Amino acid sequence: KQTRLIMLTSIGNSLEAKEMAELGLSSYLTKPARQSRLFNAIVDAAMERPMDATGKLPSTLAPMTSLDVGETNASSDSDSTRRRKVLLAEDNEINQMVATEIVRRAGYDCEVVESGRAAIEAVANQKFDLVLMDCHMPELDGLEATRMIRAQEREQTNGQQRRLPIIALTANAAAGDRERCMEAGMDGYLSKPINPEKLLDQIETLLSEYDRDTHSAEAQLSKTGAGSARGPSEEVTQREPSFNLESLYQRCMGDMDFAHRMLDKFHSRCESDLQLLGSLVLGHDAVAAKREAHSLKGAAANLSAEPLRHAALELERYCHELDWDAAIKQLTVVETETGRCRKFIARHLEQLKTEPQLIGAVGS
Repeated sequence: KQTRLIMLTSIGNSLEAKEMAELGLSSYLTKPARQSRLFNAIVDAAMERPMDATGKLPSTLAPMTSLDVGETNASSDSDSTRRRKVLLAEDNEINQMVATEIVRRAGYDCEVVESGRAAIEAVANQKFDLVLMDCHMPELDGLEATRMIRAQEREQTNGQQRRLPIIALTANAAAGDRERCMEAGMDGYLSKPINPEKLLDQIETLLSEYDRDTHSAEAQLSKTGAGSARGPSEEVTQREPSFNLESLYQRCMGDMDFAHRMLDKFHSRCESDLQLLGSLVLGHDAVAAKREAHSLKGAAANLSAEPLRHAALELERYCHELDWDAAIKQLTVVETETGRCRKFIARHLEQLKTEPQLIGAVGS
C-alpha cells in the first residue's frame, strides 16, 4: 500500500495544487500549521479522499493561503464576517514593511502607527484583535504605552472587557527584557529581525487563547445578566464540568490509552505543582508565579479542563499586573479546580476498569 505524504513548508515556498498532485502528495500545509488543519489533512490522507469531478483537490491539499488563514481565524470570532485586524506600532519604515508583509500575507488586516501615543489612541478609537508593539518609539515607548492600554482596560466595565493581546517587538535581546515586557502587561515577546513563523505562531496562539476567554466571559454575562466586579472567577468555574473527555479524546486522535496516560501524569504531579505555585504567589514572586500559572494553564488546555485553564489564566493575569490581593483570592479558585480535576481523574480511571463504555463521556 502506498504511503501517504503530507508536506509542511515554510511561508513563501508555495506550489500550485496541480503540482502537488503530480508529486503524489496527499496534502500541503504552510507552517505554522493549525492543529485543526493538520488533523483534517491526516484524515483526508487516511480516507484516501480523491479529487472531485472538477479536478479539485481535497481542501487541505490547496496551499494555506492568506485567505485561508483569515477565514479560519475569523470563524472563531463573534463577528465572523470580518477579517482579524492587527495594529503595528513601529517607527522604523523598513521594520514596518517587513512586519506588515508577514501579517498581511497571513490573511490579517494591518494598520500602522509610528508611536506609542498613536497606538493608545488607535486602540481607544478602533477595534483591534492584537497589537504588535515596538518597545522603543518616540514620544512614548512601547512599555509605557502598554501600561496605559492596560489601565484603560481596567477602567472599562470594571475590568471585564477582553484583554487585548499585545506582542513586544524589540531589537534588544538583553537579559531581563522579556520579564520587563511581561511586567508591563505584554503577552508575547519577539526579538528582531522578525522570524515569520515565530511571529505567526504567537499571533495564532494568542488569538485562539483570548477567543476562548471572550466566549467564557460572554457565557458568564448571559447567565448573570450583568458583569460582576473584577475578581476571582468562581461562578464560571463552578458551573462548568471539570473535563470534556470527548474533546480530549479528539485531541489525542482517538488514542484513549495516550489520553489516560496524560490524565494520570497530571494527577500524579498536580499537587506538588500547585504547592509550588501557591508559595510563589504568597511570596509575591511575579516572574516565577506567572511561569507556573502559565504552565498549569497549558496543561489544563491540553487536557480539555476548561475551568482550570480559565482559572489559571486569570491568576497569570493578576501576577502580570502585580495585583497580589486578587492573585491570592484567585489562587483559591485554582486550588478548588485542581481538586475537582484530581477527584474526577481518580474516579474516571477507576470506573474505566469495570465500565469501559464510559469512554467518551464528558467530565462533571
